[in-house]
Amino acid sequence: MHETLWSETFRARYYEVGHDGCVTIQALCNYFQEAAGNHATRLGVGMQKLMDQHQSWVLSRMLVQMSVFPGWHDEVTVDTWPAGVERMFALRLFRLRCGERMLGFGTSAWLLFDLDRRRPLRPEFVRDFAVDGPELDLGTKLSGKVEPPGQCPWQRPFTVRTSDLDMNQHVNNVNYIDWALEAVPPDTRRSCRLNRLQIDFLAECREDEQVVSKCAPDNVAASGCFRHAICRSDGSIAAAALSSWQGIKNSG
Repeated sequence: MHETLWSETFRARYYEVGHDGCVTIQALCNYFQEAAGNHATRLGVGMQKLMDQHQSWVLSRMLVQMSVFPGWHDEVTVDTWPAGVERMFALRLFRLRCGERMLGFGTSAWLLFDLDRRRPLRPEFVRDFAVDGPELDLGTKLSGKVEPPGQCPWQRPFTVRTSDLDMNQHVNNVNYIDWALEAVPPDTRRSCRLNRLQIDFLAECREDEQVVSKCAPDNVAASGCFRHAICRSDGSIAAAALSSWQGIKNSG
């Protein structure tokens, strides 16, 4: 019998806490990816088994919505479960909690990738693992692809370092999030806290590549919302994101 609902607990470390005393969104996304990978292994479709078949899971989209952020030494539990297949994507939902106190929710879409032919495969076997799971209190459905910004008043250049790479020799997904948030205006980063992030991972970046993180206000959404693009030197976009921020005093 498959364990279709997986729970894993992490204790927040000092180096995972930001200037506001809360665990960063990057660290929380790392918790989720770790739990997702461990659950996939338990289900028999983990990364090592897929690599033996010249296949791999590739995270394509992620949405995280937080209402409360944990702090240093807090124990954070990730509950995660597969939620079926949509077109070529295997869907996985998650929630974050401290004990019974709900902190946030999210969803993700994964591609099953053929490493030899460099193309996605249909993950039909994932349908066997789908479960309804706990009810999510917030709207966390991925709503189409993220449109990148137009004119960008804020930009930050980066060079891809060896430490940015994962086992596949590509930039780790969380590093794209890190780069995107670095381009947010400093006054917003100092006085506000990120409470919602949606990101699409569109292209691979490799060591020594030059990228530029671009950021602009999202004029369609409310104040405190930004659009992001991680742009490669050839003009293509490696990732596009939407972020929403709230004043720290009002964010709970």
